[in-house]
Amino acid sequence: MLNSKQAEAKIQLLQTLNQSISKTTELNAVLTATLRIVCESINWDYGEAWIPEQDGTILELSPAWYVNPARSIEQVSDLQKFRFCSEAFILSPGVGLPGRVWSSQQPEWILDVSAHSETYFIATLHCQGVRYQNWIGSTDSREG
Repeated sequence: MLNSKQAEAKIQLLQTLNQSISKTTELNAVLTATLRIVCESINWDYGEAWIPEQDGTILELSPAWYVNPARSIEQVSDLQKFRFCSEAFILSPGVGLPGRVWSSQQPEWILDVSAHSETYFIATLHCQGVRYQNWIGSTDSREG
């Protein structure tokens, strides 16, 4: 159960999201705004959105992403490299964190991705030598 402070923060987040995404109907603009707002609200440096292709058989990295501009030039550069490396992947249902979340329709949290042996994360992180720990996957529950 949420305490009153958590409930208030959740309501504020939802109101901010609603105000921001109501200004456009373009999917990538909505996703970009959502990533920015959510990442800023939980103090995360990076967010990206994976979306199913029209036939629903694979996930592709969308053009929408977020990097915290308050980070150092080196950190921003590392995250931009991570983004570039991510563009090489196409994921099937159940494969990688995005694929598992898509299949299960349930959020998943990885506390220390560097200890995880998944090819997607390891290859992408290794691609540019970035070490980040916390990862979460989430899905729009309206999609099936």
